[in-house]
Amino acid sequence: MSHQKIIDENQQKSLEIEELQQKNLRLSVKNETNEVKMKQLVDKLANSKLSIDEGNYSTACTSQQEIQCLICGKSIEPGEDQSIRCPLCKRRFHSKCAINWLKEHQQCPACNGKLPKF
Repeated sequence: MSHQKIIDENQQKSLEIEELQQKNLRLSVKNETNEVKMKQLVDKLANSKLSIDEGNYSTACTSQQEIQCLICGKSIEPGEDQSIRCPLCKRRFHSKCAINWLKEHQQCPACNGKLPKF
């Protein structure tokens, strides 16, 4: 009887090992797939000439379309008004509005992402 018990335990452990090997294989495939996707995204980012840590969020507005400051609701005039860009949602705000906003808040009024400090 004890031999049968040992055989049963060994079969159970063999099944567990096989399940773990299959799970490991699935995770390896997912990892490889994610690596390919990450490489594609990095290549796309490089081709778009954008930078993740560009760090320059205060610029003159150069857009030809009308952009409204979400804080005050007024237009940001192209070439005239300094604007702040949220690094997360890319919304623009007047620099003065954003500085005043940051006195009482720490996040973007559009997406609640962290706005850069000035």
